[in-house]
Amino acid sequence: MKKISTVIFDVDGTLLNTEQLWGEAWQMIADRYDCPSFRHDYVTGISGKQLEKVLKEHTPDIPDEQREKMLKEARETGMSLIREHVQALPGVMETLQELKKDGYRLAAATSTPRSLTMERLAKTDLLPWFEEMICGDEVSAKKPDPEIYVKIMAKMHVSAAETAVIEDTSFGVEAAWRAGCDVIMVPSVNPASQADRQRAVKTVSGMSPALAEIRTLYAPAGQ
Repeated sequence: MKKISTVIFDVDGTLLNTEQLWGEAWQMIADRYDCPSFRHDYVTGISGKQLEKVLKEHTPDIPDEQREKMLKEARETGMSLIREHVQALPGVMETLQELKKDGYRLAAATSTPRSLTMERLAKTDLLPWFEEMICGDEVSAKKPDPEIYVKIMAKMHVSAAETAVIEDTSFGVEAAWRAGCDVIMVPSVNPASQADRQRAVKTVSGMSPALAEIRTLYAPAGQ
């Protein structure tokens, strides 16, 4: 059985219901403008200029000015929904408790800025569980670039060989895989692709099955 010391979690869609809330916000705006091609699942797991580029590729029939307006409204609506309704996903708290009890070090790596991540993790009582965290405003390249995982491992002084990652999107799975880590995928908005299944050591339906897989595949280093 392979021994690892560290488990790194993505945050949005993996620990928190934020991706689902973003989906609700985008659907509200799509309905408001009668524009079904305006869809959050096209851009799940990406942000900033990359998001705008991908969205434009999927909505070439929408004038740029209208797309920008819709995106602005979706972002405002999503932020409001998250402030009011952010929650830890089922099984998350129990998984963190059990992994800590087993002796693993826990960290988080997210594309969301640190201020928002800290606020959301604190609100859901998840913040104290993480030894280290790297956020989107602390890296120069977004997922699927591996920088965020390379950086968090360096910060924790661990190697990819002793690290497992839990991710929910194709971009996140690719980033962790390119960093050399084992990845367990827990899909949130979009189902796992063939490439995801090739890159991930396991694809499971929720956080509790992810915990079971960690206990099947690995043993805590030092034991």
